[in-house]
Amino acid sequence: MVYITPDMDKFNNKDVVYKGRFPEHDNEMAISGKFASDYGYGIGDEVKLDYGDKSFSYLITGLVQSCNNDGREILMTEEAAGHMTDMSLTPAGIWFDCDNKEESQAILDACTEKYGDKLETTLNFYDVIDGALTTFKSVTTLMLVLMLSISAVVIMLILFLFIKTLLYNKRKDYGIYKAIGYTSKDLILQTAASFMPAIVISVVIFSVLSYILANPYMQTIMVNFGLMKCTFAIPVPGVIMIGAGLVILAFCFAVFQARKIKNIQAYQMLTEM
Repeated sequence: MVYITPDMDKFNNKDVVYKGRFPEHDNEMAISGKFASDYGYGIGDEVKLDYGDKSFSYLITGLVQSCNNDGREILMTEEAAGHMTDMSLTPAGIWFDCDNKEESQAILDACTEKYGDKLETTLNFYDVIDGALTTFKSVTTLMLVLMLSISAVVIMLILFLFIKTLLYNKRKDYGIYKAIGYTSKDLILQTAASFMPAIVISVVIFSVLSYILANPYMQTIMVNFGLMKCTFAIPVPGVIMIGAGLVILAFCFAVFQARKIKNIQAYQMLTEM
């Protein structure tokens, strides 16, 4: 898929060429990073294109980031495309820059009503984007749920082992505490709270590392779909909410595990002489 434009400066998204620069001259083009990676091309290499009975060699000036067309895409100017085809004979389309899906659809409906069968096709890009994002959202949501589930299971497993060992080794101490007036509720809350400083520190470190490494991690996965450089905006409130949720989960599980303190009897400190 070749995207041809008379003026590369009018691209709204300048990050589409994530490495190198946009093509400017009639012997230059930018190719998708996935295609370049798959076939061993790099910036500065020449690629010969064949179209019908014409062929021309183009210099690669940049790498394009794209998830469309299996990553097989090219950007070039109209002058560059003129080496391969007569641009004056190329079928034309009209593009409307609309602020929302409803406005776009209203224009398409008006064009269909006015021109009828004379229109080859119409396309609302908001629908295309919604369709693409649906799959992407499903993948990222699944990844998030999977990572959180693993984190929660690991936290609960560690707490289970620690608390079980603690109750076994400290059962005499708990019996003494009960004998001098501590209730089971007091001991349960104190035991659960004793693990919280380590849990909070771990969650804070985990959250900071997740914020820093989220884009590199996503990039290792999304590169297979043509997304070569991830620059997603990581929502800080979301990271804080997840961290707080893990802390609350850990505390609740620690309280649940420490309930076994109820079964420990008060230690008999006085014995008959």
